[in-house]
Amino acid sequence: MSFGSTYTFLGPTDPTAAGANGFQNLDTTFKYRLFKSPEHEFVMSVGLSVEWGGTGAESVGAETFHHYTPNLYFGKGLGDLPDTLSWIRPVAITGQVGYSIPEKNFTITFGVDPDTGNPTVDTQFHPRVLNWGGTIQYSMPYLKSAVIDLGLPEFINHLIPLVEATLQTPVANTLTSGTMTTGTINPGVIWVGNTFQIAVEALIPINRQSGTNVGVIAQLHLYLDDIDPRGEASAHAFLDRAEPRVGNKVASAPHEVTLWFTQKLEAAFSTVTVTNAAGERVDTGKARISGTQMSVSLRPGGSGTYHVTWQVLSVDTHRTNGSFTFQVGQ
Repeated sequence: MSFGSTYTFLGPTDPTAAGANGFQNLDTTFKYRLFKSPEHEFVMSVGLSVEWGGTGAESVGAETFHHYTPNLYFGKGLGDLPDTLSWIRPVAITGQVGYSIPEKNFTITFGVDPDTGNPTVDTQFHPRVLNWGGTIQYSMPYLKSAVIDLGLPEFINHLIPLVEATLQTPVANTLTSGTMTTGTINPGVIWVGNTFQIAVEALIPINRQSGTNVGVIAQLHLYLDDIDPRGEASAHAFLDRAEPRVGNKVASAPHEVTLWFTQKLEAAFSTVTVTNAAGERVDTGKARISGTQMSVSLRPGGSGTYHVTWQVLSVDTHRTNGSFTFQVGQ
């Protein structure tokens, strides 16, 4: 479940006119995962979003009635690509399709014609809208933990550059709205932390009906399930770094492999295995765990590509897993 709102600044095209700013309506989304395939990095979910009418400022376009939107979500990572395409593995593609249903079909406004003084009646129909779009993104955290550790600054290792498309097409009750698709293309970047993420994106209109200027949106997402009541982080344990470094080459076979994670580990439920180029296990068995560090000793295994597979349970009972390779020999 998630909830949030957007604070909007509207600048007038006429410099003599006043602008407007304020919160949009509060949104609440309930989501249920239908299918997950870890080996293919694919997930599909359904959800229901509710925009609570009257909770935002009408001056920035917040409507006074609710909107209900059933949604279908999907996400596909490219981590199942072969080693020859390893640099593309950090790419992920996400998509969303929703059908927005307004609480009211139309609004009637009564007024007075300023020229004649006669009463006027205006009817505005509220369309049902197909909301659709997606993202393509490149995960620097995934690159470091699963493909290759380039030794980049930690700030860069937390970045996810992306391009997002957010589009709306009226499909029913369109007498006054028309059926033209509007929306924006949003290039930007996300910085991902253990308990929050910050995103900044440009908003580029796809046509004149969507807007005439480029906007900017900044977002702060808090992972409420990863913050305990005392305000301390209790996030999932993800691989932070390894020695030998992920995707790198060493001259001779190491005597051990050491992994560092972002959270403390439960020793009884955390494991790591190492195989050599022939597919033979070369780790000596049970891993040694101390806090966020997990190590396992290795037997001689020759040169070639070594595969490291890990599965850990953090102290907050969240389970994560992953794998990476490193090269031995000249």
